[in-house]
Amino acid sequence: MNLKHTTCRWVVLSLLMSLQSVAGFGQDQQSNSQDSDASNRLVEILQKAGERIQKYTDDILSVVCTEVTQQQELQPDLKTPKNKPTDLVYDFIIARPSSGTGLRELREMKSINGKPASKNANASFPDPTAYTTTALMLLPRARENYTFSYAGTVDLDGRNVLAVDFVPANRRASTVVWERQFFRMSFQSRGRIWIDPISYDVLRIDTHLIEPFESGSPRTVRKGPFVLFGPSRQFKVEMWDVAIRFGLVQFQDPDQKLWLPASVESLRVIQGSRIPRLRTTHTFTNYRRFTSQIKIQ
Repeated sequence: MNLKHTTCRWVVLSLLMSLQSVAGFGQDQQSNSQDSDASNRLVEILQKAGERIQKYTDDILSVVCTEVTQQQELQPDLKTPKNKPTDLVYDFIIARPSSGTGLRELREMKSINGKPASKNANASFPDPTAYTTTALMLLPRARENYTFSYAGTVDLDGRNVLAVDFVPANRRASTVVWERQFFRMSFQSRGRIWIDPISYDVLRIDTHLIEPFESGSPRTVRKGPFVLFGPSRQFKVEMWDVAIRFGLVQFQDPDQKLWLPASVESLRVIQGSRIPRLRTTHTFTNYRRFTSQIKIQ
């Protein structure tokens, strides 16, 4: 046996193993450093974006706008219209409840398909929200309800912006509450927030239903003084996507620029419902200021 050559091979093998170990240790350190940098960056983004949303909640209480809503039933491909859309025009404001926290959307219908709306008129498919208060999740008191992650810099409409993903911090079951022939649902969503890297204003928020859920209708429905009896129907909520966009609005006398909702688009699929596939768009225009604030009693 050539001890000299054998010893050399062992020395080379040991050296290679040592180098691999050192390289692996360095990669772990680099990975930990990158994770720490991303975590610190996320904290900074959430803090600064939260400050901008606090200003948003103050600014939006002093304005009123025109909300133009279009409701369009779709074919199963979720692209082709099934019939003529319904066009609705509202006066729209955001108000603060007299007790509790948060903000509420208030609207007064002005026209339906170009014709003046009668008093207390409602849409054929009620849509109680335009999702404009979704951004409040970035306020400090609300952030604990979500788990955020920094997704890095991404492209939005041709520019590089910051992206933050979110999911609920604690999962809970979806619920359905029936009110006469209509139902009100509560469910959780996941999504992404696009943020301006300089001003930290929120540019866009997308939300998506975490998972489908089912519910049965009650066998009895109250309609005015009457109670109607019928078979229970099964509903399945398969999709509920929302895209909310914000933008600068210029005011005059005095000159002022405010960051406010620009448009919202939602797409929902509820199998078993009267309108199983519905796309709704909200456009906010004609912003104007008023001096007093409204509180909901």
